Formats: sequence, C-alpha cells, structure tokens
Amino acid sequence: MIGSGGAGLTAAISSAEEGCSVTVLSKTATGAASATSYSSGFFTFPDEDLSAGEYRDLVRGVGKNLSREDLLEALGEQARDCLLQLRSWGATLRFLGGGHATVIDSARVPMTSGSGLVSELREIASDKGVTFLENVFVTRLLVEGGRVFGVDYLDWTTGEAGRLFSKAVILATGGAGQIFLRNDTPARVTGDGYALALESGLALEDMEFIQFYPLGFDEPRFPCWMIRLPVLDLARLTDGSGREFLREEMKARGLRDGMAVSLFARDMAARIIQEKLADGGEVLLHLEDIERSRWGEWDLRKSLGCYPHGVTPWEYGPVHVSPLAHYFSGGVAIDARASTSIEGLFAAGEVTGGVDGASRVGGNALTGMVFSGITAGRGAARLALSASPRPFKQGEGPRKSGFTRGRGPSPRVLKDEIKRLNQECLGPLREEGSILRGVSTLEEYRRSLPAMTIEKPTDLLEALELRSLILASLAVGYSALSREESRGVHFRTDHPREVPGFERPQEVRIEGGRFVTRFKDR
Repeated sequence: MIGSGGAGLTAAISSAEEGCSVTVLSKTATGAASATSYSSGFFTFPDEDLSAGEYRDLVRGVGKNLSREDLLEALGEQARDCLLQLRSWGATLRFLGGGHATVIDSARVPMTSGSGLVSELREIASDKGVTFLENVFVTRLLVEGGRVFGVDYLDWTTGEAGRLFSKAVILATGGAGQIFLRNDTPARVTGDGYALALESGLALEDMEFIQFYPLGFDEPRFPCWMIRLPVLDLARLTDGSGREFLREEMKARGLRDGMAVSLFARDMAARIIQEKLADGGEVLLHLEDIERSRWGEWDLRKSLGCYPHGVTPWEYGPVHVSPLAHYFSGGVAIDARASTSIEGLFAAGEVTGGVDGASRVGGNALTGMVFSGITAGRGAARLALSASPRPFKQGEGPRKSGFTRGRGPSPRVLKDEIKRLNQECLGPLREEGSILRGVSTLEEYRRSLPAMTIEKPTDLLEALELRSLILASLAVGYSALSREESRGVHFRTDHPREVPGFERPQEVRIEGGRFVTRFKDR
C-alpha cells in the first residue's frame, strides 16, 4: 500500500480483512500528509432521499458528461454499502439524510474536519495487523512482463534504499495540489503516484481537470486556506466597486444558496472570480457582515482560525480572496474493480481518474475515496491470495536518489519556481501561449535538473518530490493544451465554449520518453 491517507488506510483494512499480510508505505508519519484530514468531512452518496439514478445523473451533469459509465454505475450501486462498512469498522460516521453524511464528530478541530476519520482508520488498521513503514519515498514500481512485483523505496531520513516484494500493490498517494503556488492541500501532496504510474507506462486520464476552490484567503499574514462556500449566505462577496457579481450569476443560474454552489458549481464560481482578478480587479469577502454570535459555528470557526493572533473578522473588515487548487478530477485509469492495466496494480482515492469527469460534486471526494479504497483492497487481497509465486529478474538493485549534490539552489527553491510557473500558466484561466510557455519550461527542468544543495534529510525529501511535481505538471500541461475547448474546471480563454467533439475523456502517457495525448472513444 503506497500512501497512508484515507484511501490507503481504507484499502489496507479491506485487504487485511480478506486475510492478507499488508504493509503501508508512507513518506511521513502515517496519515500526516493526508488530504482527507483537510477535507470538510462531508459525503454525497445515494440514500433513501437520493436514488442511485439521481446520484449518477448529478455526478454526470456536474462532470459535463465525461464520467466513465462503468465507474459511475459501480459507485452508485455500492457507495452506501461502503459507508456502512466504514461505520461497521468503528469509524464515527453520521448519516444526515438528503444524500449526505459526515465524519466531523470525530474531528478535534474544525480546520481539519477529516482528521478524526484518519486517526480512527489508523487505529483500526493497526488492530487488524497492518504493518507501517514510515518516512519512505517509493521511487519505482517493480514491473516486468505487464505485472507488478513490488516497489523500490528510499528512507529519506537516512538515505538508505530498500526493496519490498509483493503480489499486489495499491497506489493511494493522493493528488498533486502542491504543483500550484496557491493551494489548500497538505505540503506533501506532490503527485508521487502520477509520476510512478507514468514512469511504469500507465496512462493518466483527464489530467486537465483540476478543481480550484473559489474562495481562499489572499491576505498578508493569513494562511492559504479555503473558506467554505455556504458563507455566501452570510457575507457579501463583491468587487472593488461593491457589486455582488457572483450573486448575480447565482440568480441567473438558479443556484439558491452557497451550498448549491459548493455542490454543483464550483467551476463557475472559480472562473468568474479569477476573471475579475485577471482584469486587474479585486474580490472582497465581507466577513465583517457576520454577527459575532455566529463565529462559534463549526464552519466559521475554520475561517476564524486563519486570522492573525488578536485580530477579529468584525474589526479587520473585508478580506481579499482568490481560488485555490483543491482537487484533481483526473488520474490513473482504473476499471470498476479499481485495477489498472498492469496486473496486480490497483489504485484508490484522488490518484485515480474517471468518476468525476470535468468537475466534481461537493462531497464526492470522500465517497469515492471509501468506495475505491474498499474495492481496491478487496481486489488486491483476493488476487494476492490466489496468485502463484513468479520470479522477478532483479537486475539492478534498489534505486538510489540519483540527484547531483553540490553548490546550487535548494530543492525548495526549485519547487517554488515550478509552483509559480504553474500558477501563471496552468491556473484557473488558460490559453495556448501560456500553456506552451509552461510546458517548455517544465521540459527544461525535466531534461536537466541543476545540482542541488542537499544538506539535511528534508532536502532529500524535497528533491525526490521535485521529480513528481515536474511529471505531474507536464501531464496537466499537455492535457490542457490538447483540449481546445472549455469544459467544467478546464477553462481556455482562447476556446471559451464547450465543443461537442471534445465530449470525450483524454489520456496522457509517456512513450519513447515523450508525453503523448489522445482522446478516447466513449
């Protein structure tokens, strides 16, 4: 199991229940880098109030008809049972009705509403005999003859390389929000799974579709953190002249409140806000409008925790906001069993693609995480228990870091350069010239990384992540370049409309050392 967030831990528990010996490899302390912890703790899924058919229609509609039907069918049929399974393990899950559930009751603080779930899953996995190998970075999938045999890894705290053989491997490494300067993801969410997949010959699908959360603090001394969209019902969002431009668009589209925007129209809201900023304007959220007595409510406490010490919303006045990279709708191509095209290799969570299409329904990330985690865990365990041993031609030993150490920039400096580049060239608004500039510069980094100053263990970790950032960024860039239309969260200012001929998923892979893209038939 590569990854120890919500998807990895769910998959580990599911595999252990099947009778498998399970090892979870994590590049941090278990669960410490999990986007699940940063989530709202909110699920959207079919229940008594939202039929499976209605749920599929909702996901398909928000995803602009790019959701894979095999995955969507399986998710619609099995999501509720998967959540019941989660609760039966001992996770604190409360069903709310109306097609929703929450895990916030186990969270210690509002800012990390999913952290309680991750802690519970870690304890459940440990009780079921799962082994944890921490502070290791997986550098390669051992693939031979179309089958995976295990992984190479590097302990970044010591620099020692290791190899672990396995009959099945599950990728559960999360997304790549850290390729952008402005994001609301944990610092270690750097696209490692995307890089491993690409280097193993796998295709990624729909990588151009990155959801940017519309409201994020953009003030000096404030953290880069999202502000939940239901706040729109309590506080005005205006441009510099005081015009409530987003409220006008909500009325025109029949979106009754901020929750409706959060569930169904994050793409629209992020685009409109970014357009306002691109024109040289400012976007202000008037949090001072909210009555003082309401700041004890769960969602508002998240925002209150972002204010500098001693500063209050009602004294500070309006805050500048702008979109934040939030979620990757695309990723590793899997089937309804969470299996990839490499025998024995499965994938779960945000690292996968196919369910959401061009945008994601609010609350569907955690639903998909649990579904794919349980599905991958069961599938991997059953394959491992039934598979006969096969020799692996070891060839070279475990891969070393491969970085040139010397007098040069620190890996952190190079990562920041790439983040700024991606923010400018691959952000919420895109056009051919800027995409080409981004891809060209990224290819230069890919061909020839400079010697880096690696003085301490965290420098080595940053250097390892740098490779992931570059490959994930290129996958996004080439995919965005090929999709000459605007659809969902992918908006091209030079191609501002949906084009029927592009109502197809797109895959990107590395062939002969070059990135290639192609649109797939439905």
